[in-house]
Amino acid sequence: MSCGHYHGAFSHFRGPNRRKNPIPKSRVELCLLFEGCIRYSTLWQLVQEKKIVFPDEGPAVQVEGEEQVEEGGEEAVEEKTATDDKKEVAKRMLSVNDVISHMVVLTPVSKDVINNKLKNCINVLKDDLEAIERVAREISEDAGDNGVKYFEVGLDPTKFVTNTQEESLTFTDVVKAALKGMKEAEAYTGAKGSVILQCERGKTEDSRGILTLCQNLKADGVVGIELTCNDSVVNTVVAEDAGSVESLLFSTEDISLMAEAKEQKIHRSIQAGEYGPSDMIFQAIEKLHADRIVFGYSVAQDPSLYHDCKTNKIHFLFTPSLSILNTSVPATTFYHPVVQFAEEEMEFSISSGLPVITGGWTVQEFDLAQSWGLTETQLASSTFSAARASFLNDQDKKDLMKELRKIFGIEDKVELEIFINHKCGQPDDPRKVLKTSF
Repeated sequence: MSCGHYHGAFSHFRGPNRRKNPIPKSRVELCLLFEGCIRYSTLWQLVQEKKIVFPDEGPAVQVEGEEQVEEGGEEAVEEKTATDDKKEVAKRMLSVNDVISHMVVLTPVSKDVINNKLKNCINVLKDDLEAIERVAREISEDAGDNGVKYFEVGLDPTKFVTNTQEESLTFTDVVKAALKGMKEAEAYTGAKGSVILQCERGKTEDSRGILTLCQNLKADGVVGIELTCNDSVVNTVVAEDAGSVESLLFSTEDISLMAEAKEQKIHRSIQAGEYGPSDMIFQAIEKLHADRIVFGYSVAQDPSLYHDCKTNKIHFLFTPSLSILNTSVPATTFYHPVVQFAEEEMEFSISSGLPVITGGWTVQEFDLAQSWGLTETQLASSTFSAARASFLNDQDKKDLMKELRKIFGIEDKVELEIFINHKCGQPDDPRKVLKTSF
């Protein structure tokens, strides 16, 4: 019988879920986007309460024949009024299913299409600390329902503050609201969450305060920073250093910010190689001192870089379903990078990324990976790899590893001590050999 196909009794007896107890907390998520995790019901309710136009897909499109309305006299005005009435009825009748149908992507689309959909999620959360706290609490609940023991969620506070000149709402308030919601939910879900502050590539000059924010809220649950990057469009910067000229795929401001973060011992996550060339991954590690790479699918295009990443145990964060839906990995690609990494024992982990877009969480991502051929052992290995690559402090990381080992039934004390100390308590930059190996 071929793997992944069910015959006879196996096909007849599948489902429904026959568990009495919740899924054990045995998974780790390192790549979640805050607004991308909002529940459909919450999005629908906030749209209704705030009377926000849905969907909002960017600039308004002029209605065909709009100019003729003014010149068409009373008849045209009556037609316009009737049309407006129909729109109002349609607006009042918006349902949760309408929201789901619009937000969930079923076939591959461009990243711009997905980003436009996410605008709907951002719109309902802007300048609303109560809504942000609520979404953070629900993220923790959904993570717990999917068997997640620990997760890190990326949050760019600048997205949720309309007027930065007013002192009524600050970036600190936004982050604190998210942290408060996750902390409250942790008490009854058992899923611990942390925040990674995000800033966009090429716009880091205006994000210097992010490092101060990281330091100020470190004790509350901010564990690092992440440079987000739409590398479908790559601009090259020519820089001169010690008489040599080189092409940089990140701005000098990006490099400076990450160098400063390293000096302050702030953990660094870089999005690179999702669409762009493998050299972006090299520069993210070498120039930006990345602790781990988000996406990085193009690393396989450079055998030398791939080998060095394996040797130096560079961790990659993969989002299997999203990679197909946003075309960063073409649907025609048979040997998906997540399968290659698993078979060749690279350091990687599996995350949901944008549940509001994919329509699924951790359980569905693991099921998808299994359908592609990953074994239970490889999935378990990716979970431990995620725990080691997390941005928790050393003691919390050891505690997480210990709890996972217990859940997986690995309780030999000597072996446990060796395993949980592997890559825990490592120096700030363990990849010193990269300078000679790349």
